[in-house]
Amino acid sequence: MSDMVTGDFNYGSVDADTAAKLEYFAKSGKALYRKHQIQFIADFGKILSEANELLANHKSGTFIKWACAEFDIGKTSVYRYMNAWDRILSHGGTICDNWSPTAVYLASEEEISKPVQKKLAAMASKDMVRESDVKRVIEAHKPKLEPAAPSRESLEFTDDLDADGDAVWSTPVEDDDHTPEPEPVTPEKPEASIMLDSLGRQIPKNLRSASELAILLVATGRELDKFRKAAKDFAEQPGGDWLRVQDISDGIKVLKDHFQQAAYHTACVKCGGKGCKVCEMTGWIPDYLKGTL
Repeated sequence: MSDMVTGDFNYGSVDADTAAKLEYFAKSGKALYRKHQIQFIADFGKILSEANELLANHKSGTFIKWACAEFDIGKTSVYRYMNAWDRILSHGGTICDNWSPTAVYLASEEEISKPVQKKLAAMASKDMVRESDVKRVIEAHKPKLEPAAPSRESLEFTDDLDADGDAVWSTPVEDDDHTPEPEPVTPEKPEASIMLDSLGRQIPKNLRSASELAILLVATGRELDKFRKAAKDFAEQPGGDWLRVQDISDGIKVLKDHFQQAAYHTACVKCGGKGCKVCEMTGWIPDYLKGTL
């Protein structure tokens, strides 16, 4: 029997053959889910990039105003999607399936340097790139500040001798009164689109992936509205007489609700994101349950 436990489900509660099949289904389902997320990020990023090029000769800010209004997302998210496409997912040598959504999100920050982008692309061409890999590569490419060697003029001659009988030079110690005060460090402000949910509450670190997916779910729901309009347009054309526009519209509304109401709303008020029976061990409350808060 399997001793694997996921949330409230213990694989040991079923026979070994059933447990093995369930583990396979879980692995396959997660891979399919991840592939769908990455494909959406790539497609959405491509759309935004092409729209940005289309509006390049227009008044500054026109593109951002359009994107934020149409997709109900912030400026930072717009640039993250475009960066994800332009830097990561559009490269011919990069395999889309080898990126986890959180890794793509982290690698799409504006501050990511070109050497880091190149290293991550090389990694993704061979193996899976996860959030921890991106963090490790970013850390490895941070410039290392070497302490400056003291000049000969700043050294004092002492009466001590080293093992070879040579004079020893030492760095003079300044008086406490002359010790320079350390420069104050201004802490970086957390990015509101990442840290805060729709209620203005801080999103726990372990729930950020769920909150990021919420953006995709809401955007997908909005995309479905286009099919409703298309059905209405087709029905008014020759050959569209038998289209049941109202049934199509009702069906799309239900489908849209499935996407949008399943989106992350806020961390569970009972467990604070740790997982409990109220939130079914997810740590968060979806949009359709916000009325229970």
